[in-house]
Amino acid sequence: MRIEEHDVVQLKDGREGTVVFVFSQPRTAYLVEVPLDDEWEQITVEPEKIDRVTWRARTHKPA
Repeated sequence: MRIEEHDVVQLKDGREGTVVFVFSQPRTAYLVEVPLDDEWEQITVEPEKIDRVTWRARTHKPA
């Protein structure tokens, strides 16, 4: 499953968040912003902890 910045993902623990950065080195991981009470928390998530993409951001391609 390809996951990109601005995609909304559901984690296997049930939380849902927005991917704000994709790490490729030293291995693939994602910085995901998830709601925490009245604020937001950014967590690093490995691919195996993501259940699915629930919303995919549109990408603009030059004409």
